[in-house]
Amino acid sequence: MTYVYYNKKVKRWVVQKTIDGRCHHFGSFMSEEEAYEHRDYCMEHGWSERCKINGKGDLTPFKRVAHMFGVDVNSIPQR
Repeated sequence: MTYVYYNKKVKRWVVQKTIDGRCHHFGSFMSEEEAYEHRDYCMEHGWSERCKINGKGDLTPFKRVAHMFGVDVNSIPQR
């Protein structure tokens, strides 16, 4: 029950959990240590929507997806 996985495709550590039969992404990280720290934070806060982050803490799906695939969120133009 770790909820932390290494994604070989994007070369990042991913925190994800299945809730009500759906897989939820809670962030991707360059280091395993950061991923486990965030996993612990999510567990303490009941896996709330606030745990779903990207590099800037922005919850917009556009930026969450970009971060998940290793794109620097600072390089994405603001809408």
